[in-house]
Amino acid sequence: MASDNRRYAAAGLAAIGIGMGMPGYQTPAETPDRVQPDTLVAAARLLVATVWLLSGRCAA
Repeated sequence: MASDNRRYAAAGLAAIGIGMGMPGYQTPAETPDRVQPDTLVAAARLLVATVWLLSGRCAA
């Protein structure tokens, strides 16, 4: 799967990739009408939770 995170990792930068199984990811077939709303919500929740944890503002 093509993704920018691999280029960053190859350059020695910290990177992570999250595969959400969306059809046509990073191809001309990747159009707004093909985005699955539940998948987008799941990705957004994961991002917000990760930022919250990294911020150190949550109780461990």
